[in-house]
Amino acid sequence: MMRWRECCRIMILLTLAISIGFGCSTHHNQTVKQQKAIEKRMEEKRKQEQALYESKLKRHEKIQSAEGRKLIQQANDHRNQLDKQNGKKKFSLKKLFSEDEPTCK
Repeated sequence: MMRWRECCRIMILLTLAISIGFGCSTHHNQTVKQQKAIEKRMEEKRKQEQALYESKLKRHEKIQSAEGRKLIQQANDHRNQLDKQNGKKKFSLKKLFSEDEPTCK
């Protein structure tokens, strides 16, 4: 009889140990998957930031070139032409502080 009880206890303890082992390995696998997902998102974000930086750098180089200055001048000329068509006047500080108006004393 004693041997039967000891065998049952050993079997129960082995079953318990195996189930705990599987639970720990499952938790570890989930943690590893989560860590990989976090690293993947960080890598994607880094790539997006790098692409944004490179596009800004390329745009800056284009603006600084002679072609870029020409494009900016064309844009300014076009804006001025549209302002003339709409009858808008440019703002001038000279008009704001003209000597024609009396000053406060």
